[in-house]
Amino acid sequence: MVEAIITTIGICLDLISLAILFRVIISWVSVISPGLISRNHPIVSAIVQVTEPLLMPIRKALPQTGTIDFSPLLLMFVIIALNQILERI
Repeated sequence: MVEAIITTIGICLDLISLAILFRVIISWVSVISPGLISRNHPIVSAIVQVTEPLLMPIRKALPQTGTIDFSPLLLMFVIIALNQILERI
């Protein structure tokens, strides 16, 4: 039972990691080629809705660094650490 819960949490963390990675790629593509990806697209909206509640508190806690947003990087570090902790349980 406990192993199933740990596996489920690990899968959720992996899915969140993928959503963050896709959000970063979408952000880069929208800067390089505006108009290529619409922010109103259902997939983009879903990715933003999943990741924004996790990224916003980190953004508020980090000092402003201009145009570079380090919150996805910090969140990825946290997720990697949590995955490593789960693997040792």
